[in-house]
Amino acid sequence: MRQHAHACRITSEIIHLLKGGYADGALARWRTLFEISVNCLIINKHGKDAAIDFVRHGQIKNVEGIEEYQKTAQDMNLEPYSDEYLNQALALKAELAGDEKSFHWARKYANGSKIEKLREYIGLGAWSHNYKLASRNIHADYTEMRSLLGMSEASEEVLLVGQSNSGITYPAHLTVISLLQITASFVTAYINEETEIDYQNSMFFLVLLKRYADEVGEAFLECQSTE
Repeated sequence: MRQHAHACRITSEIIHLLKGGYADGALARWRTLFEISVNCLIINKHGKDAAIDFVRHGQIKNVEGIEEYQKTAQDMNLEPYSDEYLNQALALKAELAGDEKSFHWARKYANGSKIEKLREYIGLGAWSHNYKLASRNIHADYTEMRSLLGMSEASEEVLLVGQSNSGITYPAHLTVISLLQITASFVTAYINEETEIDYQNSMFFLVLLKRYADEVGEAFLECQSTE
């Protein structure tokens, strides 16, 4: 449920980036949506134990954030945590991690922790190019301006420093597909258990959402082809 809420908020951010003319920023933000989708599909497949391990991993990461803050607080003119608070956090981390030096929630389910392994495990391996493309512009590596989605219709090399009306179809359609995957994982979480949830209604609405996702892609393609 929390992951679905995160996904809805991120989708809203992507919509604002697309409206603002920042297709490459939207694609970079979609990367997080894709990672949420992978996580949700694994949790949906393995149930409550996987969900507990996911929360456990998040709490360990919170303590690691406290450790990093403590290391840099003095240099950044911030007030450090008290020794008592830090020791409590470290004790919690040790308890949650158990015998594992580097605990990752999905390792025992997918036999790995890297996103490449997890997406293969859950059947999204064919999305590797999309993910790499989304990751490309997140980092500060050298790239040609012509490689940007916002430059996809440019007839000559320019230094793009602002908005563009090009390239929005790709991140828009990826976004609606990933949000659909996350929504489907959420609303079918207990489909294999005894529950009072009426899954006939849920499945009906998922079919409608699937059609809607297709229509969104077609609508953006139509806009793209209109001169």
